[in-house]
Amino acid sequence: MWRRLKRVVRSNLGRLTELGGAGATPERELARRLEGVARDLVTVRAEVTLGEERSRRLSRRLEELDALVAAAAQHGDDALAARYVGERADVTAELAQATRQLEAARVAVARGEEARAALRAQLGAARRPQGAGALDGAGEPA
Repeated sequence: MWRRLKRVVRSNLGRLTELGGAGATPERELARRLEGVARDLVTVRAEVTLGEERSRRLSRRLEELDALVAAAAQHGDDALAARYVGERADVTAELAQATRQLEAARVAVARGEEARAALRAQLGAARRPQGAGALDGAGEPA
C-alpha cells in the first residue's frame, strides 16, 4: 500500500513539474506562449509561401489556356476551344479560392506577429524588476 501511495505522489509531482505546477512563474508561462506563437508563425509563413507558389502556377496555367483557346479558335476547332474554355473557368475558380486562402494566411501572419510582439513586451515587463524604469503618464520616473 505504501509503495502505491509513493507512486501516486511521484506521478502527481511529475505531472505538476511538466505542466509548470506551483513552480511556474508568469515569466516562464509567457516564454512558453511566445515559443508556441513563434512555431505557429513558421507554419503560417510556410502556408503563405506555398499559397504564393500555387497562385503563380495557376496564373501561368490561365495564360497557357488563353493561348490554347486562341489557337484552337484560329484553327477552327470549336470543340477543342470549348474544352479549353471550360478548363479555364475551373482554373479561374481555383485561382480565386487560392487567392482568398493566401490573403487569409497573410492576415494570420500579421496577427501572429502582433501577438508575438505583445508577448515579447509582456515578457520584457515581467523580467524587469518592479519599479525599475517605470514611468508615470507624464514620462517621468515613478
